Amino acid sequence: MQLRTVGVGVLSALVMSGCAPMISPNDTPIALRNVFADSVFAFEAEATCSGFSVNEEAVDERFEDVLVEMIEAGYSSVQFEAMLVGLDVETDWFFPYLIAFERKHDIDAENDAQFCNVMARERRERSSIGRLLN
Repeated sequence: MQLRTVGVGVLSALVMSGCAPMISPNDTPIALRNVFADSVFAFEAEATCSGFSVNEEAVDERFEDVLVEMIEAGYSSVQFEAMLVGLDVETDWFFPYLIAFERKHDIDAENDAQFCNVMARERRERSSIGRLLN
């Protein structure tokens, strides 16, 4: 059996046009928000820091693991996609993750040098974010 899903970009366009529902981040399981947040940090490291790239296979595996957990919990793949769109469209949910990240590492994430140093440490320590980086 092959699972086919609508791409997040396509679903975002449908949501914005009013043709498809979007599920609010407040109604999204924490596991999906955590993986999405980790991937946001990883892609930001790739864009900001020299020598970083995202291990897209690792990102896909993390999202697939969460998808399996969610399907086992009774969610559909359409709901999963709608939740991804909600996380992408509504960004307020991410601020607590950013604040926690800054506090944990005692940095200002807007300071590229501090952010890149922390991301290098995350990669070295193979944290949940670090495992998403090459």
